[in-house]
Amino acid sequence: MFGTSGDGVYTTLIDSQDRIWVHFGSNITVLNQPNYASRLVRVNPDGILDEDFNAPVFSGYLNGTYENPTFPTDASAAVVEDEDGTFIVNGQFTEINGDHHRRIAKITDSGDVIQGAMQALGPDSVWDDWNGAAFGLVMSASAGVVKKLPDGKLLIGGRFSSFGGEPYHCLVRLQPAGFVGTDDRDNRGALKLYPNPARYHFRIELPDGVEGLQTLELCDMQGRVVRSWSAAQSPFNTGGLPAGMYVVRASGKNGVYTQKLILH
Repeated sequence: MFGTSGDGVYTTLIDSQDRIWVHFGSNITVLNQPNYASRLVRVNPDGILDEDFNAPVFSGYLNGTYENPTFPTDASAAVVEDEDGTFIVNGQFTEINGDHHRRIAKITDSGDVIQGAMQALGPDSVWDDWNGAAFGLVMSASAGVVKKLPDGKLLIGGRFSSFGGEPYHCLVRLQPAGFVGTDDRDNRGALKLYPNPARYHFRIELPDGVEGLQTLELCDMQGRVVRSWSAAQSPFNTGGLPAGMYVVRASGKNGVYTQKLILH
């Protein structure tokens, strides 16, 4: 099925229908498919290429930042079957079919990307690039391993120093809906926001025992502060901000508390 003139060919999954998912490196060709663009194929149990599968095209970059990458390159992805009949793809890619995806995404059985399924989460590297001569900060981060846990959560391991704009070093756990499992870290997820999702404004409720609010900041998923308020400005105005996921960070005398906020 493959012309092997380059990097390896790897079986990544045999799914519940006994179909074989294969990803492969550069300079590999799919026989009798001269225009095959993806580095992911699905093979039926009879060994015939599954032509009902519209394989996503993964790509990455060798250098630069996620927002300003340089030197594009092809990329492949590993696959995990989810309980709802969809599939999780993960790897070093930063784009799928030309759209930004931060190294992890969900696709349907037919291969269509489920937009927003991972809520724009993904791993990033903020370390000085240990492999800088060959790969930049963009390509050095990866979601190398994804495991589905018995409770429905996802365990993601790889080469990263942050995930979803928060510090997680090489290992993170996701809730089934794709939110970072912040409840297992001190003070994360303890802040209550309402309404959430929000559109034009939101209010907060501090955890019991926390003394007066000192500062409140809204950060994007890269950790950048996009808006800040004083306590007197409640409800906190979010008008004019793009839809998406953010992190609200509240500082009180007892510490710093965070929570995810979705704007729609």
